[in-house]
Amino acid sequence: MSANPADSPETEAQEEEEILEASFAELVEFDRERLEDISDMLLARALSRFDVAERRVILRQVSEHKAADILAEMDEEDAAEVLSEMRESRAVAMLEEFDPDDAADVVAELEDEDRERLMKNVERETAEDINLLLSYDPETAGGVMTTDFGVVKVDQSIEQAIHDIRRQREEIDNIYYV
Repeated sequence: MSANPADSPETEAQEEEEILEASFAELVEFDRERLEDISDMLLARALSRFDVAERRVILRQVSEHKAADILAEMDEEDAAEVLSEMRESRAVAMLEEFDPDDAADVVAELEDEDRERLMKNVERETAEDINLLLSYDPETAGGVMTTDFGVVKVDQSIEQAIHDIRRQREEIDNIYYV
């Protein structure tokens, strides 16, 4: 049994249900700390029930990094709709925070005008990564890959390589192969 009853599966399930059933008026009353502690996927699911303006209100209550993580968990069309309604500087910051594959998926759903407006303002490297991923058919391996990868040197010890991989995991979400 859990040392802390607040961490029990029943309590977690109740909290998840509370968040998923919360109205916009209820969710907007959550303080920043509580919103930051809710899983990105759960908040994305909760926000999917609201209109774009309401989603933006909630996303403004969390850090830029958290907002980007929530948008990355949303349906690409919904995330693109939210990005297109954001101030340009914030939308660009969101794209910069996304993993390249998530950014490409969302950018692909933007209207041409919004895509051009935002892509001309993202960092050159980010734009190159997004454009590379967009050049692949979405139904191919290239269409689902990412340009983020970890690196270890062939002459490293296993201990050094593991240390480097763990350090890189802070910046790269999906390291599956070495």
